[in-house]
Amino acid sequence: MGLKILASIAFPVLIIIVLLSSIIPGYSTPTHQVAPDETAANQPLQAWFDSPQNTTNATITSATSSTNLTASSDPRVDVTVDSFPEGAELVTVDGNSIVAPTVFSWQIGSTHTLSAVSQLTCGASCRFVFQSWSDGGGQTHTVTPPHSPTTILAIYQQQYLLTIQSNAGGTTTPSTGWQDANTQVPIVATPNSGFTFTSWNGSTFVSWTGVGSGAFNGTSPSASVTMNGPITENATFTPLTPETDTTTTPQTPTNTTTQSIMERITVTSNPASERIISVDGALITTPQTFTWGNGTTHLLYAPPTSACLNSDGSVNNSCQFVFQNWSAQSSGLVNSSSFTYTVPSLPETVIANYQQQPTPNFALNAAPSTVLLPQDVFSGSTDFTLNLTSIKGWGGNVQFTTSQLPPGITLAYLPSTYSFHRPVTSWDVVVNIGASAQAGSYQIEITATSGSLTQTTTVTVQVQGSTVREIV
Repeated sequence: MGLKILASIAFPVLIIIVLLSSIIPGYSTPTHQVAPDETAANQPLQAWFDSPQNTTNATITSATSSTNLTASSDPRVDVTVDSFPEGAELVTVDGNSIVAPTVFSWQIGSTHTLSAVSQLTCGASCRFVFQSWSDGGGQTHTVTPPHSPTTILAIYQQQYLLTIQSNAGGTTTPSTGWQDANTQVPIVATPNSGFTFTSWNGSTFVSWTGVGSGAFNGTSPSASVTMNGPITENATFTPLTPETDTTTTPQTPTNTTTQSIMERITVTSNPASERIISVDGALITTPQTFTWGNGTTHLLYAPPTSACLNSDGSVNNSCQFVFQNWSAQSSGLVNSSSFTYTVPSLPETVIANYQQQPTPNFALNAAPSTVLLPQDVFSGSTDFTLNLTSIKGWGGNVQFTTSQLPPGITLAYLPSTYSFHRPVTSWDVVVNIGASAQAGSYQIEITATSGSLTQTTTVTVQVQGSTVREIV
């Protein structure tokens, strides 16, 4: 009788267990989730029931055995591959051409190959030439993603063709060749012995008549052009007519007439300057022409460096002019800033040549430049990556400020200060959009300042419309 009662109780219990195991497959497989920045060793065990496709490698061997847990993970990071200028056909990633910028989600520890084309045409007599990668890698190099979002930038320089032409009777510099866009390039016409410079771009001396945006127009044989586009300059020379001064010296018993040769010497700088160059101790504005006797000497001086100026006359701290040499037909190149010049038996132009060079600086950009919430989501957060890049080894402390934020929008994780210690640094900045934010498109300026250096980037925040926002 006792056995029958026990069997009648055990049988339904067995059926219930079987049914539970078939209805709830995860019943016998408790799992343990591990956060990306945690380990199983320092976390409490939390067991729950999942369907088989969501379970980890967790098994329980018996009621008395220990539980073995293995957490699988695939840590990834966003890497933006960009180019300056942005666009297609400049950069390949793992052998595939991309349209820059492109954001990749790469597994931390993986390797990828970046390659930049050497140059790309941008129209007639126009090209982009590869300069460098922001991470310091070669034109083609392998990268390993870091543990935080970053941007790797391929930097290109736009160049235009400068064509220099002349007739017989003199020489011109520079030779025909490519020049960086928007830079000032000096052009110099030097007549041969027995000739004098007449004009650029004319068969007779009238004026400079440059061809191309930024070409120079004027009367001086030494000038500069601004490479706003392709430029052609043509110099014309004509035979020289000597200038002489005639003096009469009383003699006994007769008078004799002697001739003293005077030469017209133009002293200039490349580029032209105001009260930078000195002649015999007096500052001049270049170009300036002197009438000096043949064989006389004069002291010319050019300072080793000179500041770049903005269009309003203020100092541009991003560049400077560095003295290269003095040049003249009679003396060739003289590398010293101080130059004792002897007037030759021909008119000529003496030039203090300078080269414009960038000073150490930094760049600031944001990617993407426009952020918004997903469709039909009207409050929450989105983000963008703020990148700070050192140029020519610049280092220093940077302070960040933002323009006034619209109501309902806040920024998180934007640094207030940063001290440079690596070439490129990135931050993942979170944009919080509250329900009270009004629908519209808002531009937020982020400014990085270090001493006299200032860089600004703009992020557009698009707040989508809704009935609630229109009522508010």
